[in-house]
Amino acid sequence: MQNNALEKAVVNYRSTFGSVAMKEGRQGDDEILIDLRGVPLYRECSSGALLNPEIYDYVQELSSFFSKHNHFTIHWLFADDISPEEREKVKKIFRAHYANQHRSLARRLQKEVFLALLFIFVGFLFLGFHLPFIQANGDSIYGEILDIFGWVLIWEAGSILFVNSLDNQSELRWDFLLFNADFDEKAIAVDPPSPAEEKKS
Repeated sequence: MQNNALEKAVVNYRSTFGSVAMKEGRQGDDEILIDLRGVPLYRECSSGALLNPEIYDYVQELSSFFSKHNHFTIHWLFADDISPEEREKVKKIFRAHYANQHRSLARRLQKEVFLALLFIFVGFLFLGFHLPFIQANGDSIYGEILDIFGWVLIWEAGSILFVNSLDNQSELRWDFLLFNADFDEKAIAVDPPSPAEEKKS
């Protein structure tokens, strides 16, 4: 019951207030409107090299209202005095941002996988030393320390490979979808009312 109410609130928002800025396609072909009229295009102190970070925050927050993502279309609205060259610059910086995000995260994932494999190797090494050590030194506390360290390293490796990896893979896909989004400079098209809606009116 509670989940239905939450889902209904999101769907209602998408079809009312949010409809001017977003549109969810049936196959996950989602559309987002970025209205840059009257807002700064670039980040302060960047000399036009970086976009206003609020643009990325806006896109991320708005996209959270979609159920699934397979492809994005970004609709850009610029002020009339923005030249075609400036508009293309903004779009290229937007793509470069998500390309860099994807590249950086992919590199970090590679390092994390290497670290996890190292933890597994060292963890099993500790466990391998544990049994012969306690057989030779039954009263020593160091055998238990080896055992604890071994399992801690293996547990941490599992967390890196399975828990963190799922979140990172989702973020990688998100960055790629936005990098690969289609661009245009049109407002979001309004779908014609369905026959059922026309009868209601």
